Amino acid sequence: AKVVEAETGEEGYRLFQELYPDMVLLDITLPGVGGLEVLRRIRANRDTAKVLMFSMHEDPVFASRAMQAGARGYITKNNAADHLVEAVSKVLEGKIYLSPDMAQQLAMLNIDAGTSALSDLSRRELEILWFIVVKPCFCLYVFEKEHIPVLKGEVAHGEWSCVQ
Repeated sequence: AKVVEAETGEEGYRLFQELYPDMVLLDITLPGVGGLEVLRRIRANRDTAKVLMFSMHEDPVFASRAMQAGARGYITKNNAADHLVEAVSKVLEGKIYLSPDMAQQLAMLNIDAGTSALSDLSRRELEILWFIVVKPCFCLYVFEKEHIPVLKGEVAHGEWSCVQ
């Protein structure tokens, strides 16, 4: 099993093309090409790619945009470690995963459509906002199915870390 980390969106996409991993754990906020653009490129290259978005953004608009772009799941970095393990397992099985709190927020977003100022922003406006407001997180993780037991051991203590 192998886990690969990239520091930029461009590097992450290049690694995806080289390795064709079983799953990609992708941060939305990446330097250079952002995570949503990397997701679009991955899905254009391989429409069956399993991508789980892993983000600090808790606003459901971000999750909605990621799912519309082809993500198979969305989880925030504030979720408990067991949610991340469950999300990785579900996405690897070909299922869609949203943490319970994000699923509820997305449902409410659809009920209250248009009430969030973020929902009115274009894709590019949203990307620019991220770069202005949010300190970039420099992570893109690539997982293979066999790595799940190691992943469980790494996140069991509530820390988000990468095994190299």
